[in-house]
Amino acid sequence: MDVDAQASAPASPVDASLPAPSSPQARRSAKPSASRLPAGSDPNLLASLPVYLSASLPQSSRLSLFQYPTYPRGSPLPVPDSARSRGLREAARWRPKADRVEVELPLDVRQTVYNLEKGQEMARGAEHGGTFGEKKVKKEPGSSRRDREREKEKDKAPKRLEKTRLESQLVPNQTRYFVGVIRDGALHLTPLDSVQQMRPSLHYLDGIDTLELAEKRRSKAGSDSGSGSEDEGGAAAAAAAAAATKKKGTLNVVVGMGPKDQKDGLMQSQRDAEAEKWIELEWRNSLSDEASKTFESQLFASTKVPLTCTTRMREFLPAI
Repeated sequence: MDVDAQASAPASPVDASLPAPSSPQARRSAKPSASRLPAGSDPNLLASLPVYLSASLPQSSRLSLFQYPTYPRGSPLPVPDSARSRGLREAARWRPKADRVEVELPLDVRQTVYNLEKGQEMARGAEHGGTFGEKKVKKEPGSSRRDREREKEKDKAPKRLEKTRLESQLVPNQTRYFVGVIRDGALHLTPLDSVQQMRPSLHYLDGIDTLELAEKRRSKAGSDSGSGSEDEGGAAAAAAAAAATKKKGTLNVVVGMGPKDQKDGLMQSQRDAEAEKWIELEWRNSLSDEASKTFESQLFASTKVPLTCTTRMREFLPAI
């Protein structure tokens, strides 16, 4: 449907982490009131709610829906108590142009549930892929010699994989989506920018493959360095022949975009996304005060201006 008016004025910008109205009071306030039914209405109609289009979300903010297909529905992201006791917590980062998000969650590394051998092997690959969300603490000048030696021994010890990473996959929009909140017998709608599905990343396996390939290349380079000048002369002759063949070749003119061009375009887009700098974000869960303030200030219409529908019913009903 098309409308010809906005229904709200922007509010002050706040970080957009959104809590779910899961408390009993929120559920009671979200329940439609049957008293709003007009007289003589259909008896099967449960409620009639006014709809408000909210524009309270600042233009500098984005509203995204994150789905976690590999985690139980309605459960918070798992952060073990053992990880919290070590000062580990959730971390997130974002690439704005590529619209990619990564989240790191600490693992439970207790001996009863953790495979140390596998964890050390995967940590090698994870180090190659890099980590984020960790702030280095400066050592105080008055630290004892024993503390410094302990830190050195800790750095020499084999590292283990202590975090798992989730990476976003953009879900293509099939239509225009909104986030709706019912309060005081009215429905408030806020436009949704994107839908992201967060799935486990296998970056540590990619890192292990990269390290193994580099070791093979070094081994091959060491074995080839002992070969005689005859092999070098043969390689030089082959390179010269290839260059001569290339000069004698014909120029192929390609009209349109073939499969190879499409693949090259996708590879270039991937390289551009990988080259974009990450922006680290502050993680606020749904129970934090910041998330509650954002929920109250940015998901409800601050003014109530009547909207006039400019689309006829016969135009939008077939598209439903």
